[in-house]
Amino acid sequence: MEKGLTYTSTLVVSDEHVAAVMGSGDLHVFATPAMVALMENAAMSVKEEICNRFSFDQSNNPLTVLIAVGMGNNGGDGLALARMLKEEGWIVELILLGDEFKSTTEWKIQKNKLDSLAPIYSTKPNKDEYTVIVDAIFGIGLTRDVTGIYEEVINHLND
Repeated sequence: MEKGLTYTSTLVVSDEHVAAVMGSGDLHVFATPAMVALMENAAMSVKEEICNRFSFDQSNNPLTVLIAVGMGNNGGDGLALARMLKEEGWIVELILLGDEFKSTTEWKIQKNKLDSLAPIYSTKPNKDEYTVIVDAIFGIGLTRDVTGIYEEVINHLND
């Protein structure tokens, strides 16, 4: 073995095993584990920041969050965040923007994980009803103009 190189072994798993572990039921859904881990880490960091800024007292005034979610990996971060906040006792509502059939594989994995918690989906949220609003629509690589439903929702939430 050359200096500086390390030996690694390869584990081969069946489509059935991957689908069972991911809980998707779809044997063709598979994602880069590193990308899913990045989504989890990003969501955990945002969750910690939100929880540090807003004290939680479920008995008096439950905290609510609206997460606007796009169909890319930034949206996957938002779905993971929704799951984590819901597990902490937050009231979580989501608005999905885009065509789910065009979403990334990693996004679909995050949505599947979240759906087991029966989230609330909204089409016309009242922004004044939420303690926190999170924009998980586009990432920092956006190079085109924001138009259509995306522009409408962003303007509505920013007014």
